[in-house]
Amino acid sequence: RERSVVLEREALDTWIALFGADSRKALISRLDLANTLAATGRSHEAEPEFKDLLERCPRILGDDSETTIIAHNSYAVLLMGQQRYAEAEPYIRKALEAGQRVQGADHRNTLITQYNLSAVLRYLGRLEEAERLGRETLVAFDRAFGPNHNNLASAHTSLGETLMKLGRTAEAEREWVRAIEISKAALGDKNIAFTNTAILLAKLMIESGRAAEAEPMLREVIEICTEARGPNDARTALAKARLGQCLSALGRFA
Repeated sequence: RERSVVLEREALDTWIALFGADSRKALISRLDLANTLAATGRSHEAEPEFKDLLERCPRILGDDSETTIIAHNSYAVLLMGQQRYAEAEPYIRKALEAGQRVQGADHRNTLITQYNLSAVLRYLGRLEEAERLGRETLVAFDRAFGPNHNNLASAHTSLGETLMKLGRTAEAEREWVRAIEISKAALGDKNIAFTNTAILLAKLMIESGRAAEAEPMLREVIEICTEARGPNDARTALAKARLGQCLSALGRFA
């Protein structure tokens, strides 16, 4: 990964030397670099690159350029990863509005941006808005990706989280159960993608007095996460903590 960053910096420097920092080639190269930095956990380096892009791209390429749309969306995702949801919202909205104009409301990229916006609204506590948009996204994902796609599972999980915050636990559980079913159908019974949803569902079960149902689910999650990511991964640790709570609720302290 470090080598990819070095190469992308060299490419950017070359495009700037040949065509200038405002050239299309340099802007696309800077976007590639910013996304790589963000993906490798170097957010402090990625952020100034995104800010530079978001000053240049609308001015040079226009608001409806694909590069501008991606830059807005990618920067919003970076901010979400840092829990800076209020800052992320206007960038996601710009990406969504431009995506709807240019690519169409049912384009897959536009729909993923819409999914991100529904999550931001939930984190900001605007739950009615989040639910409405989450349900719209669910229908659109089913149409765009099909009934057995992991993106659809993610949309069910996200809607379930919103419903849980609204205190509608039975509805949240249905969404999470459906998300796990879809994820397993799409990626197999041992895929790691469903494990976060399973941890959420297990927590709900423990809190509603159904720890015995939660136990085998958590043991399965720990097995999958340990194999995929190792014993010291954050998700593995969370599943182990939930299992500890589960066993306590069952009176098994030894």
